[in-house]
Amino acid sequence: MIVFAPPPGYARVRFVANQNDIISRLIRLDSRGGVSHVEAVMPNGTIIAALRATGVTRCLPDYDKVSTLQIVVDIKMTASQLMSWNEFLVSALGRPYDTAALAGFLFLANFHRQHALICSALITDALRHSGRYPVKLAQAYQDINPVVALLMLQAQPGDSIIIHPTEYSGK
Repeated sequence: MIVFAPPPGYARVRFVANQNDIISRLIRLDSRGGVSHVEAVMPNGTIIAALRATGVTRCLPDYDKVSTLQIVVDIKMTASQLMSWNEFLVSALGRPYDTAALAGFLFLANFHRQHALICSALITDALRHSGRYPVKLAQAYQDINPVVALLMLQAQPGDSIIIHPTEYSGK
């Protein structure tokens, strides 16, 4: 599944799931939701994602050959918010994936590794750095799963968020 660059004045996030991947299934089972991964789409169309195999990395727009579901969300931001959003995401490149926090979801424990990120922590932290969430959140970033991140965005005022229709790949 491919996703395009965000429109001017918006940050774009992409939520996905893979029906055929056991980890994706476990995340969806644990969160009781339809998505298992979230990533940021940059203004040039590349994607910054926290991936199990590589940590936080930049990917080509068509890198994802396995997702079976996609939800694209556009978040209206001021120029300074967008700059902070983009700068934070670029600064996170190279950070390791927080496999321990992922295990914590499954065992209801806090196994978070400092300076490591899971996908939803990356996006939530980027939203905090952009100023979209100016108040302290009730959950630590590593405890927020992709479903909770999607719900946080869905709860925003209607004119500041565009949630595009869910797409299915038919795989």
